[in-house]
Amino acid sequence: MRPRCEPFLAFASRFLKRRQSQSPEARGLLSLILVRPVVMTLAVGSGIAFDQGLFVSGPHAGIVVLIACYFLTGVYLLLTAFRVRTTPHLFLQILADVLLVTGLVSVTGGSNSQYVLLYFILILYASMYLSFRGALTASALAAGGYSLTWWPQLLPWQVPHLGYAGTEGALKILFHCILFVTSGVLGGFLARRAEQQDRRLIDATNELDRIKLGTDVILQSIGSGIISIDSEGKIVHLNRAASNIFGLDPALARNKHFEEVLGPGMSALAELLRRGLDEGSTVSRGELEIVCGDGRRLPLGVNTSLVATESGKRAGVIALYQDLTEVKKTEEKVKRQETLAALGQFSAGIAHEIRNCLSPIIGSVELLTKELSLEGDSKRLMNLILKETDRLEVFLNELLFYARAKALELEVENLQQLINETVEIVRRHPAHSPGKTLTCRYHARETYARIDAEQMKRVFVNLAVNALEAIEDHGQLTIRTYAEEGRANGCSEPCPFLTVEFEDNGVGIPTESLNRVLEPFYSTKGSGTGLGLSIAQRVVERHNGRLSIESRPGKGTKVRVHIPRFVADRIDTTCLTRKAA
Repeated sequence: MRPRCEPFLAFASRFLKRRQSQSPEARGLLSLILVRPVVMTLAVGSGIAFDQGLFVSGPHAGIVVLIACYFLTGVYLLLTAFRVRTTPHLFLQILADVLLVTGLVSVTGGSNSQYVLLYFILILYASMYLSFRGALTASALAAGGYSLTWWPQLLPWQVPHLGYAGTEGALKILFHCILFVTSGVLGGFLARRAEQQDRRLIDATNELDRIKLGTDVILQSIGSGIISIDSEGKIVHLNRAASNIFGLDPALARNKHFEEVLGPGMSALAELLRRGLDEGSTVSRGELEIVCGDGRRLPLGVNTSLVATESGKRAGVIALYQDLTEVKKTEEKVKRQETLAALGQFSAGIAHEIRNCLSPIIGSVELLTKELSLEGDSKRLMNLILKETDRLEVFLNELLFYARAKALELEVENLQQLINETVEIVRRHPAHSPGKTLTCRYHARETYARIDAEQMKRVFVNLAVNALEAIEDHGQLTIRTYAEEGRANGCSEPCPFLTVEFEDNGVGIPTESLNRVLEPFYSTKGSGTGLGLSIAQRVVERHNGRLSIESRPGKGTKVRVHIPRFVADRIDTTCLTRKAA
């Protein structure tokens, strides 16, 4: 049985797919064509089966009518396959159906036939598909066709045992014809009214879609996150910024309760929405912290407002929030700059006073060394004094350089050449031993930048020496350059950047110290002053760049210097020419 059913199932599947792809008018026309033979089969078949005297010329007349109906159905389907226009096709069906019903009425008693009601069905579907014009046409044709049964000899076919209907039959035919026309007019008016209502509904729907589309576009384009809930706590809207911050899919979150969507890490936000929904309280310029699904902690600035109906009834809550991560970083940076500025002024004053005292001490010790013939412990102690005073002087010089930064003398320089000079200096430094390899890899094609060559070279030397000192016995320091896009300090548009990366495979920086290595006077080396990286960061920032550090204990460290790249057609732009004080 199954193999025999498969062709039928395949045909049904193709038919349904084709029907779904058709327009509403085409689907309605096809439905009309397929419903007609079903109705005629039930009406005529029941007449043949249950009332043998219904057909005045015998039951075979009913069978002829059914065959004619099936034949017309095939013709209609062919016209549909050849894509004949809908309106002519429907008028053709109305005309053919009038002839078909008239023939059925004529063989079942003429004016006394019980199948007169089929004329009303014909007028009904004509008004549904062709509105006022179709209803009037169908009613007129129905009245004309039914009138022919009053005088059977006028019919194109001869019906045995059916004669002149007489005065009583004429009155009945006249009464039915009046009903046909009345039904056509009323059906036409109702169809036209329904058509107007449909048109208004379509216009209103289109206008609503246009307004909704405009609102959705505006909400999706807002950079701040927006979440709105209704009076039941279900999420109505979640824009793109909100979904990015929360890591939620708007399609999955919509129409769900906000407490179900917002996880435990967002309980603070859920509490604000709950208070707004239950108590009507709102928050202006509030701050809270959430934990995203990936474990990130995000500070949010939140504003909530209530949604109310015209009657004043509370209808929902809207929360507008923004990721404050960058704002917090900027605030911390400003605070750090203020702290460092104050510390620099304080340190400069102390360094100046110590240097004033140190100069005569150094001079006196050197004079005593020349005049006295010291031996043994006395000579060793004198050398220790000279060594420590020299180290103290280096520290004071670094402190003064940090506190009183020299104005930048910006020139267009080739960073590749500057790195090569740095490598030559570092190779002669005591930190570079035979077991330590230093290599350079230049991936950036254009390596020109507007910099102060001396100060930037000092930065590169400091970073390279730190990397070599982090390598214990054997290891490698790799210096790379590559291009990237980013924003310079004080610029709103992206600028082309050059990145110089110092990567070593040394001991690395402890995790607890990684966030403090850029602070002044903080050092992970016993003999360090704690000013090298602070000076490097300050010099880079004064070049409108930034310095970043990435390290894993026991695996090594990567220090990156990001500097705006020199571009010939942007020589006068703020990003490349602004000098830091």
